[in-house]
Amino acid sequence: MQADVIREEQLNVRLSPDEMKRARRLAEHFGVTPANVVRMLLKERARELGLDDDGAAPSPPRKPAARKPR
Repeated sequence: MQADVIREEQLNVRLSPDEMKRARRLAEHFGVTPANVVRMLLKERARELGLDDDGAAPSPPRKPAARKPR
């Protein structure tokens, strides 16, 4: 992590106990805090979709899956 980055924006989110358990397990796996897990996932997903500021073209939007009739 870059020590010279000053984060001014704040995001507050409420998690269910299951979501928090999942966040803590991921954080433990990566050796970071749950907040850093969120940052990692945001960056990774934006990169995968081509939405990062690296100049890559964005991936086309996914079509919704067709529902099977009941």
